Amino acid sequence: MKFIHTADLHLDTPYQGLQGAGTPQELWKKLRQGPYDSFHQLVNDALEQQIDFMLIVGDIFDSQHQSVTALNAFTTEMERLQDAQIPVYLSFGNHDFQADDGRGLHLPANVHIFPQEPTTLTLTLADGKTVAITGFSYRNRAVTTDKAAAFPYRGTADYQIGMIHGAEKTGVNNNYAPFTVNELLEKNYDYWALGHIHKRMELCASPLIEYPGNIQGRHKNETGEKGYLQVDDSAGHLSKSFHETSPIIFSSLSFSLAAGMQESELLNGLEQLLASQHYQKLHLINIVCRATEPVLNQALEQNILTGISLAHLQDLLQEQNLSEWVYELSLVEETSLNFTNLDQEYWEATAPEIFSSEHVLALGKKLFEKGFLFNEFQNEVAYTALQRDSELLLRAATQRKEDLNED
Repeated sequence: MKFIHTADLHLDTPYQGLQGAGTPQELWKKLRQGPYDSFHQLVNDALEQQIDFMLIVGDIFDSQHQSVTALNAFTTEMERLQDAQIPVYLSFGNHDFQADDGRGLHLPANVHIFPQEPTTLTLTLADGKTVAITGFSYRNRAVTTDKAAAFPYRGTADYQIGMIHGAEKTGVNNNYAPFTVNELLEKNYDYWALGHIHKRMELCASPLIEYPGNIQGRHKNETGEKGYLQVDDSAGHLSKSFHETSPIIFSSLSFSLAAGMQESELLNGLEQLLASQHYQKLHLINIVCRATEPVLNQALEQNILTGISLAHLQDLLQEQNLSEWVYELSLVEETSLNFTNLDQEYWEATAPEIFSSEHVLALGKKLFEKGFLFNEFQNEVAYTALQRDSELLLRAATQRKEDLNED
């Protein structure tokens, strides 16, 4: 048995915030095409590997209302799989929820769509083995009930697979088919195919409980290679392997500012930094410039903060072959806080707890009911950035207070 597990295609993702970031039109077109190219490569691999079936676990589209381009592209890929007699089992998620269970999309006959309630479909493979696949689709943006509880226990099929577009139960934000790993284990399935979290993660190694991540990064917190999982039983048990398909990769770089550095030196240094990466694919990059006061050139600081340095760097990049594009240039002044009336030791001791995922999610509550905010904080980089920005704001506020007292 051999199958592909994918999720979170987001074929018509809007990439909000990038189009206005000085991005050349040519590059913008490549970015918008990215999810389509990634999924096309995934289907190419499926045909080449002659897989038995494919699982797509929610958020095929970025919205419940699909663009004509996205729907046509997806239908075309499904038809390619139908021509190869490869069945597809899919569910809709919180982004592309369908009130009619997708009947209005008119997909090819090889596509099997799960309804609102957990339902089991059975497939017989060429070698006679049977596979039971249980899943469900969203009819609304939120699913607050524990759908996993309604999944049947393992039956008599040779392989039992569960599909859930959702997230583990937490103290807050249980709007996306909440589940626990223990209740999945109790079902005694061979494989759990998950979706919704855009980061590739393994929740359990035996049996495999897997998030494949999305197939194309959508913003700076979705860095690194993106693709799908291929699962097979060639070793006598189910094993998985990751396959990259994303044509565009989001990444982050760090650059140290030297004492008294001028604008021209910054640009030369950034060009050298980019050249040293030897990227094989198109990379979209945010660069964090790090400085220690008081060595920072004030004019350079203003240029970075106002976007002038970024514009100069982008002008240089446009003269090249656009193998990389810097869309964000930020400044971090790495100084000790030294707040007036604030015990430095107390801050350093409590900050890790304050900016932990548990604490931030608990404080956010209603905010994290928004799926895009919840996804934003599925990456540790987000918590580090939140702590850093909070420190800068506190230090700036303290300095303003000191300045007023001096006046």
